[in-house]
Amino acid sequence: NNMKFLILRLSNIIASPFSLRTKCWDLIAPNLCKQIAQEKKIFLKSSPDTLRDFVGMNQLNKFIKFYIDNLENFKSDLFNFTSSKTMTIFSLAEKLKLINERIFNESIDILFDSKTKKNNVEPFLYSNKKVSSLGFKIDKTIDDELESTLMFCKLNFDCSRTNEKF
Repeated sequence: NNMKFLILRLSNIIASPFSLRTKCWDLIAPNLCKQIAQEKKIFLKSSPDTLRDFVGMNQLNKFIKFYIDNLENFKSDLFNFTSSKTMTIFSLAEKLKLINERIFNESIDILFDSKTKKNNVEPFLYSNKKVSSLGFKIDKTIDDELESTLMFCKLNFDCSRTNEKF
């Protein structure tokens, strides 16, 4: 039997939605972008110290193409697909704040309920050694995906910009 399979355990993938009907608005990155567009601020509902591993959808697409192009060299296996780099939810919000300031020249506040703040958050890392061992290097930057998600939200949720073109 020559059938091969690939099982991927995905980290938190960031990607711009295709339409307003995409059910992504409870995910952290699209939710924060939507808040920026609608509310002109970010309110973190969970602890700002919560750690997550984010990776861009473009990296996942590149890996799948890499895997298919090199299928004859690989055996069936299970892989973690991660950046192997964690960041806090607050750091993600700060990154979005800076992107918003750079692109739209708008300053926003990042707010959170001080009761949700945790102390001594243990870092965790998912290993992507198997992916790396195949010869694929994951780009750890997520800025392109954050920018495109923020642009999507500004175009679709920001009532003050309805007549502007980006």
